Amino acid sequence: LRSLGMRCLLLVCAAAATTARDASLGMLVPTHSVGWQQLTCAALLAAKHASAGDGSVVPELGALADLDLGLLVRDTNFSHHRTITAYRELRAAGVHALVGSARSATSTTVARLAAVDRLPQVSYWSSSPGLSDKDDFPFFARTYPSDLATAQGLRGLVDHYGWQRVGIVNVDDEYGTALAREVEGELKAELPASVVVRASFPYEDETPVAASAYESALKALSDAQVSVVIAIVFNNQLAPLVDAADALGMFDGRHQAAWVTTDSITEEGVHALPPATRAHVAGMLQFSSSPNATSWARFEAAFLGSAAADCANDAFDATAAAADIFVSPVFKDAAYAYDA
Repeated sequence: LRSLGMRCLLLVCAAAATTARDASLGMLVPTHSVGWQQLTCAALLAAKHASAGDGSVVPELGALADLDLGLLVRDTNFSHHRTITAYRELRAAGVHALVGSARSATSTTVARLAAVDRLPQVSYWSSSPGLSDKDDFPFFARTYPSDLATAQGLRGLVDHYGWQRVGIVNVDDEYGTALAREVEGELKAELPASVVVRASFPYEDETPVAASAYESALKALSDAQVSVVIAIVFNNQLAPLVDAADALGMFDGRHQAAWVTTDSITEEGVHALPPATRAHVAGMLQFSSSPNATSWARFEAAFLGSAAADCANDAFDATAAAADIFVSPVFKDAAYAYDA
């Protein structure tokens, strides 16, 4: 879908070349929901297409021959601990390169380990600008766009609607903090008349964040009477954040503001919200990247034409979940995993 994805694939094949042209890849991915399972199946489909010289999605794959590309999948559950454990398992299995991981925070950790081990890594979802630093992360690449573009787009959105007082609330990890900092920098540089208020709450791997952390962050924005809230959060944080905003009167007229979310919120995550919370989310704007339309059509057709056998893996039972996985709509970010 992107030439970068093809270059990364060829890099992996070259690094792993043997007489039989075998290559074993390891995938680090959360597999707890249908969207992420679709993304995993997309990567497995790409491996199948590369091995078969099938250019139906990426025409250049048709030029490959005599390649046996395997993909071992390990579930990370968005957790640092699980990601490191999965990395060690894949290293022990002798993989030649990595696909993943998802969060910028876990990709940063993996990229440091991979640099020591000289192991190529291509992420399908990590967007933190810091990962582009080749001095720190010489073996890291990605098919997903950097958040430098997202920050510029959000600045353009603020300018378009004429919002003067901008609130940014973010999860305090590599992704959230870096994007919030980039957005604030864009606004101050290009829209100097704007007032920017930033607040954050912690990311917890294994335990829920206290409701008071969300309330404290949002109170700073509410007290500043911001005209828009840019929420840089993940699916599992959206409900408690919105509930905290509701408790502070940010939806009932005491202090109303427009809300904008980023691409870390997925359609699947919104549909999983409780009805009362989902009612507040309805009408929020979202800024996100999208795959190339022409390439997406080829990918979607190939994906929906595949089956559970094409997605056999050790992380989840694709056969049991097939009725949910191989149907439309397909998680759009699955295309970036195919590329990786």
